[in-house]
Amino acid sequence: TKVRRVAGGRRMAAKEGINVFCSFDKRGLTRSRTSCPTPPAELQVAADPAGVGSSPIWLGVPDTGCTSSLASSSFIKNINAKIDRSAKVNLRGADRSVIPTEGMATVYMRAVSTGQGGRQPPVKMVDLVVVPRLAAPVMVSHADQSRLGFLSSVWPKFDEELIKDDTSTI
Repeated sequence: TKVRRVAGGRRMAAKEGINVFCSFDKRGLTRSRTSCPTPPAELQVAADPAGVGSSPIWLGVPDTGCTSSLASSSFIKNINAKIDRSAKVNLRGADRSVIPTEGMATVYMRAVSTGQGGRQPPVKMVDLVVVPRLAAPVMVSHADQSRLGFLSSVWPKFDEELIKDDTSTI
């Protein structure tokens, strides 16, 4: 089956169903034993755009191996977001096990940043696949990491000229 990007596709999920793959198992734990733990991303998340500024800071786990961002149902309830239970999502973990889902939720988030000259990063709408349990409140997909600005939009590709310039000073 064809894997489709979920961001912005909640209506498609309700009609056709979507397939999502992530790099963790059904307990919400990362499967790789050889990699170091990924540092969490500080996020402000709310059910509506106006609430993002007053949102507490949540720690989300960046997961570049996941095709959609995920959230636990308890986190979605905590921020008073609505779960669209009509969305049909087939979620598989790194071990190819089926992970139960409860639907999808649309939230608004931004990455907390101190490196933008005092300006806050923009608020983005993000569709989350809701799961019963997760090791973190939110796991942020590769695409959403780029949209939120805490991962380069060209990752994992690099500009070879830039790399040559950087290594020539070592």
